[in-house]
Amino acid sequence: MSGCQATSPRQQVHEAPVPERDRVTLNLRFVAGWSQTQIGLFIGATQMQVSRMLARSLAQLRSWSEPERA
Repeated sequence: MSGCQATSPRQQVHEAPVPERDRVTLNLRFVAGWSQTQIGLFIGATQMQVSRMLARSLAQLRSWSEPERA
């Protein structure tokens, strides 16, 4: 790891290619502990839309964080 600095998982997620609205939604859900309904009221979306947004964001993070397979 010459010349590389270790980054925390939180820093890595901050650098992930996820839209700002999705980043806020992930933060409210998994850091602040808000329910999907609460998040929906805050951002002006339904609970179902929040659920889909979270699923899409988590899939993006998962694919971004996994190493490419040959």
